Amino acid sequence: MGDIQKLTDEILKDAANSAQKIIDQAKQDASKKVAEAQHESQSHRTRILNRAELDAKLITERIISGAKLKLRDEKLSAKGVVIDRVMAKVTEKIKDISADDEVNYILAELNGRNLTSEETLIVGAGLAEKVKAAVQGANVKEQAGVSGFIIDRGGVIENHSFESSLDFLKEDLEAQASQILFQN
Repeated sequence: MGDIQKLTDEILKDAANSAQKIIDQAKQDASKKVAEAQHESQSHRTRILNRAELDAKLITERIISGAKLKLRDEKLSAKGVVIDRVMAKVTEKIKDISADDEVNYILAELNGRNLTSEETLIVGAGLAEKVKAAVQGANVKEQAGVSGFIIDRGGVIENHSFESSLDFLKEDLEAQASQILFQN
C-alpha cells in the first residue's frame, strides 16, 4: 500500500504544481490585461484631452475673429456716418453758392458746348441774364428751385443740378473724404 500512497502523493503534488502554474499564469494574464487596459485608457484620455485642447483653440480663434469682424463693422459704420454727415454738409453748402460761382459752374460744365436752337438751358432764378451774356445764342429760361442747370431737348431732360452731380460723383467724393478724414 505504500506504493499507492506514494503514487497518490505524487499525483497530488503534480496537481498542486499544475494548479499553481495555472494560477500564476492567470495572474500574469490578468496583470497584462490590466496593464493593456490602463495603457488604452491613458491613450484614450490623451486623445480626448488633445481634442479638447484643439477645440478650445478653435473656439477661441472663432471668438477673436468674430470680435475683430464686429469691431471692423462698427468702425466702418462709424466712418459711414461721418462721411454721410460730410456729404450732407457739402450738399447744404452747395445750395448756398453765390450767383457768380453758379454761373462759373454752368460755364465749366458746358465746357464750350454749343447748344442747338432745340435745346433750352434752364437755370435757377436770377441767373438767366448772366448765363445769356456768357453763352451766346442759347435759349435760357429761369425756373425756381433749380441749382446748377438743366438742358431740355424737346422733353428729353439732361440734369446737371448740383444734387445729381453730387450723386454722380458720390463714390469718388466719399473715397476722397475717407482718405482725408481717416488717413490709415
